[in-house]
Amino acid sequence: MAGALQNAKKEIRNLRYNDDRESEYGHVYSVSGPVVVAENMIGCAMYELVRVGHQELVGEVIRIEQDKATIQVYEETAGVTVGDPVLRTGKPLSVELGPGLMENIYDGIQRPLKAIQAKSQSIYIPRGIATDALDRTRSWDFNPGNLKVGDHISGGDIFGSVYENSLVDSHKVMLPPRARGTITRIAEKGSYNVDDKILEVEFNGETKEYSMMHTWPVRVPRPTAEKLSADYPLLTGQRVLDALFPCVQGGTTAIPGAFGCGKTVISQSLSKYSNSDIIIYVGCGERGNEMAEVLMDFPELSIDVDGRQEQIMKRTTLVANTSNMPVAAREASIYTGITLSEYFRDQGKNVAMMADSTSRWAEALREISGRLAEMPADSGYPAYLGAKLASFYERAGKATCLGSPEREGTVSIVGAVSPPGGDFSDPVTSATLGIVQVFWGLDKKLAQRKHFPSVNWSLSYSKYTNVLQKWYDQNAPEFTNLRDKAKEILQSEEDLAEIVQLVGKSALAESDKITLEVARLIKDDFLQQNGYSSYDRYCPLYKTTWMLKGMVGFYNLARQAVETSNGEITWAKIRDNMGDVMHSLSSMKFENPEDGEEALRERYEKVIEKMTNKFRKIEASFDSVRRKGRAIFLSLSTAPAAVDSHEQLIHPRRGRLSKDMAGQGHRFIGYSWLETVLVVIVSFLVLSGWTGPQCGDADLAGVQSRANPSALKDDQLFNLNTNQPQPQESIKMSSEQTFIAIKPDGVQRGLVGEIIGRFEKKGYKLAALKLVRPSQEHLEKHYEDLKTKPFFPGLIKYMTSGPVAAMVWEGKDAVKTGRTLLGATNPLASAPGTIRGDFAIDMGRNVCHGSDTVENAQKEIDLWFKKEEVLQYEKSISGWIYE
Repeated sequence: MAGALQNAKKEIRNLRYNDDRESEYGHVYSVSGPVVVAENMIGCAMYELVRVGHQELVGEVIRIEQDKATIQVYEETAGVTVGDPVLRTGKPLSVELGPGLMENIYDGIQRPLKAIQAKSQSIYIPRGIATDALDRTRSWDFNPGNLKVGDHISGGDIFGSVYENSLVDSHKVMLPPRARGTITRIAEKGSYNVDDKILEVEFNGETKEYSMMHTWPVRVPRPTAEKLSADYPLLTGQRVLDALFPCVQGGTTAIPGAFGCGKTVISQSLSKYSNSDIIIYVGCGERGNEMAEVLMDFPELSIDVDGRQEQIMKRTTLVANTSNMPVAAREASIYTGITLSEYFRDQGKNVAMMADSTSRWAEALREISGRLAEMPADSGYPAYLGAKLASFYERAGKATCLGSPEREGTVSIVGAVSPPGGDFSDPVTSATLGIVQVFWGLDKKLAQRKHFPSVNWSLSYSKYTNVLQKWYDQNAPEFTNLRDKAKEILQSEEDLAEIVQLVGKSALAESDKITLEVARLIKDDFLQQNGYSSYDRYCPLYKTTWMLKGMVGFYNLARQAVETSNGEITWAKIRDNMGDVMHSLSSMKFENPEDGEEALRERYEKVIEKMTNKFRKIEASFDSVRRKGRAIFLSLSTAPAAVDSHEQLIHPRRGRLSKDMAGQGHRFIGYSWLETVLVVIVSFLVLSGWTGPQCGDADLAGVQSRANPSALKDDQLFNLNTNQPQPQESIKMSSEQTFIAIKPDGVQRGLVGEIIGRFEKKGYKLAALKLVRPSQEHLEKHYEDLKTKPFFPGLIKYMTSGPVAAMVWEGKDAVKTGRTLLGATNPLASAPGTIRGDFAIDMGRNVCHGSDTVENAQKEIDLWFKKEEVLQYEKSISGWIYE
């Protein structure tokens, strides 16, 4: 030991060694990668900053045992040998806080990379190099506040300000949190550097001087007066995030996703376009080319502030700890970033910190833990991983700051997580999701389809929706309902996707086809966003709201048109007539926000007005055709004796109806081609013996009005002149419903379409259909009457082995006929041509189930379906099936 210390005295000038400070030195006992054990360290403290070896490598004490201290070194330890000196500094790892932080880039322990490059003339950081975090040579214009000599001052009080740049025009100069006293001197307005003493405070007879900067240990959260509930949204400019999964200023967010999903791009987009005052971007263990891209892009990007363009870099501080830097420094970089964020929060600013990525930080913890021979937990991570993550995320939030004047500030943390293979059960991801309030889950499949941002709208969630409700009600009253409707459409589309895979899109109801199409519109033209375009890289909330208003409005109008026409207006008709409107809705994202809110609002209003008018025309055209067709049908049904022959009904040359109807005295000459076609069709039906539907008094009055309008009463004439469509007559018949279930073997064998086809060919109407995997409790209720049977356990196991296609069929004698179509329970006893007779052999795998009585059918339908899932509608071909 003596020899090592003598060598240190001769060789190390930087250590400024002397005999009086010998107690401040230890020596290296062992070296294991970034972990160094030093002995003769009695008196050192946990997390004390030390200098290791002849090159004075920066390290931090992380364990103390008797006179030995375990040190994690933040630089490469190659060349450090046993016996090398270790200097204790007596201070914790701290950062310098003051003017000059903006537009700067630091490494993990707040060494300015620009200054290091200028000093070393190298693209790499030399070992042991020491530079000041804040430029000591730069002068700042100090403006003293309202405090004067004799005033009492306490921690967090603002006693002056500094103009840093055009975006941070008022950098507050604060007294350190733990200081207090009476002002005995305060500097006048003028230029000072960060080392000049501008304030003198006396407390208990002791006088202390303070400059514009102070230091703070990175592992200690800066104190606040009070923690508050966050209630203002963190607007990111990304539609999928702002609309579906909003975060608040002061919130915590995780972005997990596999390699290539776009975590870094989302983090950088938030840094560029979010509504935060200050951005702290921490690249923790990421690739060097990604940080280089940030350094190249940020100086070129600008934002509009009060009508002028300002560089984004002016509000940004970068902490870069790339993957080729020492692994131990990754942990320090996260704490450095959050401490810088808290400093700006204490000035009353809204700060957003991007940590990319916390998985690399956790890997550093795992490596250091392994070097310390600690007991590993899941996947080798230390058992205290969750506690470390929680203590980091807990430093986010909205708070009332210490000192006067009273002010509020926020720190929002957005942490990217890189689970291996995109596995969200990874320990880091699981621990993070248990802490954060917003989850933006990235989907590898979406990224492979070039759908960016690749946020999975099914997996992601936000717990701040209710918190922000009041803000949305005040600033965008329509937004909440539009967002909820969009989520409902996307969820319905996922449910329908399974049915489409089974039976095809053509088997869906018209309203379901509309749901599929509008969901595609929302996914491709609303949720997808081009971050490299001038028009779509940033989307303000008003543009997001108008786009939602157009797409959800189209959905509501299309559904209304189909439902009010009893399905006679189909999705195909809407699509053919609304092609230009759908193109306009898809093109809404191409409007550039730089044109101004007023210009975009006018354009969007024109699109919505055009869409509304077109739907009105479609409905009006349908009502006109329906009324005229009804008049023709009813005319023929009330005067069958007038039709003597085909020649009497149709003019031989012009193809128009020219024979007077018997006793009516009216002619059909002058009708359009559509009316002529209807007359021809009905004429052949009448000649075949069809007498038409029975008409009521109101309908008969409508027909008589064509022949003799004067015969109508006043109330009938008033009713005739209205544009309200007359109610359609439904076929009178005794109808019942039955429950049919295709069992797991039928689904796995691909018989769903075949079975549905047989019921449809028979003439029955499909009222409900869904694919489910029933639970054991659900099946026990269904087969309650079979609980005592010995085969009951095997039956339940079989029915839970796969998905079941549950259906409701409606029609005359549906229960009895449905059983006949299925065949006997035992396939061997089933007649050929029945479903079981054709497709089943063993009674234990008999393909399907059908209700045996009307009462049981209703019980089973209530068990398997909600009331709103069973649809009521009229089939257009019912007249050709039932008398």
